[in-house]
Amino acid sequence: MVGDDTHNAFVAGYELGKAERVDFEIEDQVQARIHGRVREALGMAKQSARHGPAFSQLIRESGERDE
Repeated sequence: MVGDDTHNAFVAGYELGKAERVDFEIEDQVQARIHGRVREALGMAKQSARHGPAFSQLIRESGERDE
């Protein structure tokens, strides 16, 4: 019985560790996507600053949804 309890505790800990690793992998993927979008937005902001208000308006209009 004691051996079974020890084995069950080991398996439970192992499964918890696997689940936490998956959570960390998902968080890393989300952070990478957010970082990529922020870099894109920064690039557009820099272009807007260089090209002026007409370019800014074009970017705003391209992001609007048609309803």
